[in-house]
Amino acid sequence: MVISATSIFVIQRTLTPLLLVISLVVAGCDSSIPTALKPLDGAPSDVGTLSRLSVRENVIVDEEDNVRILRGVAVIDPLLWRDYRFGPRRLGEHHFQELAEDWNANIVRVPIHPDPYASDPLYLSKYVDPIVEWGCEYGIYIFLGYHAHGNPITLEVEDTPWGFDEPWRGNPYNPDVELAVEALGAIVSRYHDTEWVMYGSFNEPAGIRWRDWRPVAERLVDVIHEIDPRALVTVSGVDFASNLSGIAADPVRRPNVVYEIHPYPWVSDDWKDVVDQLLESYPVFVGEWAFGDEHPATESGYAQPLIDFCRDRGRGWTAWIWDHEWTPRMFQDRYQTELTEFGFTVRSALTETANATLAQGGAR
Repeated sequence: MVISATSIFVIQRTLTPLLLVISLVVAGCDSSIPTALKPLDGAPSDVGTLSRLSVRENVIVDEEDNVRILRGVAVIDPLLWRDYRFGPRRLGEHHFQELAEDWNANIVRVPIHPDPYASDPLYLSKYVDPIVEWGCEYGIYIFLGYHAHGNPITLEVEDTPWGFDEPWRGNPYNPDVELAVEALGAIVSRYHDTEWVMYGSFNEPAGIRWRDWRPVAERLVDVIHEIDPRALVTVSGVDFASNLSGIAADPVRRPNVVYEIHPYPWVSDDWKDVVDQLLESYPVFVGEWAFGDEHPATESGYAQPLIDFCRDRGRGWTAWIWDHEWTPRMFQDRYQTELTEFGFTVRSALTETANATLAQGGAR
């Protein structure tokens, strides 16, 4: 993907560090989660308790060394979901119950946009805490993704004229690396005791070469690991997370890192060859994928081959986005009752995974 227009945003501010720390009781979490299905003959487990995740060679494993494949969806920024939605559309526990019970999602990606986060010192307690608690309640891993785009060195980022409207208060993808350091530090300080939370360090680096991005990525991973050395962290490729080609020769030199790719329909199918090469040594996660709306493609020509690719290699994904306004939409209507073709495809893939696992491992 090519940046069509760029703007440089220099943010001058003094932010009071967030020192709030919560302690979600892990022992009380497991009792509300469905009984785990043990994989047969070492097969990957798609369901189970929310034990802490880590990297072993080229896979993600839990504390019992079971391979865990995470599949689910992304939701909208929690600030908008709570304060700019009303009635049944407003952020609520019922959404996570639906994702767990009707969609069989075992991971939900939560995009935390830089400037909305920076504008509200209570952002985490007001908007993210409930999501983390509901993830615990319904057996869903929570992927807190720092949703910056662009070049963290030059501050170049795609132009978003709508970004100065409420509630964005600036460019929603602000790539300022110092803000990223501050935000990630506050986020991990708050959730380091929650075993079901993982972190995305910087959503879509763009306008930067891998060799220049890699040291920045390592700095962001270090910020997270200085607070929680056990944390699982994703590092995205360049070109809006579509390009992982520089990693094989110049990998991130940090533990517990998963490489993240966003293979939207316009990305060449060469990404699959690159991922296959990386999978010889490293874990890879498909952090965003979609079709429909402004991302034209087909279920048979794009989505199903991608789903099959991930399934055949035992790789996880989060589809973008579980909403009726943000695009590509999974719902046709504002009450989120009628699925788009994309939404139907995602839900089918998740529930078929559940059926396959049950057939292999027996009933719960």
